[in-house]
Amino acid sequence: AALESHRRSRAIRLELAAEFPDNADYQRLVGTSNYYMADILAELGRPGEALTLHRANATADSAALRADPRNAAMRSGLGFSLSRVGDVLVRMGRSREALPAYRQSLALREAEFRADTANLFKRMQLIESHRRICQTLGRIAPLTAGPACASVSRMMHETQLDPTNAGYRSYLAGAYSELGGVYDSLAGNRAT
Repeated sequence: AALESHRRSRAIRLELAAEFPDNADYQRLVGTSNYYMADILAELGRPGEALTLHRANATADSAALRADPRNAAMRSGLGFSLSRVGDVLVRMGRSREALPAYRQSLALREAEFRADTANLFKRMQLIESHRRICQTLGRIAPLTAGPACASVSRMMHETQLDPTNAGYRSYLAGAYSELGGVYDSLAGNRAT
């Protein structure tokens, strides 16, 4: 039922995007539909279809960014789409192919963060990109993962959080756990 609902939503949004090609909101909403459908497809064990949708988003986001290079929302959207492309590739056991998508996402997120270093959300996106690269290198090239993992670890340690911000604190706790798992694998230590 969920997939069918998202298919119907996507069909309507595709019609609107075609009918109003200059309406950036309608174009962006197609990407939103693709994202939700891709997540469901991946959960249903259909990662190839999920990858197609995430790649379609990355292509659309890239075109939108070329049309408006100063559009921060498009840059952020492209970084997100590329990260999801990498996630699906990892899920498919194609980690080597995921690394370029993660690195492209990182480059976009670094530019966004440099433009607004006080923005905690942008910092968390940057941490996410670094962490995914660390994890991927840990899988495919463990001997080269150390510097990438140290970089994300340092960035996480330097992150100052408001003690009342449970959402970011929870995200950072999860990121530390995932980083710990990578370090554990790199050390060959499976201790609990």
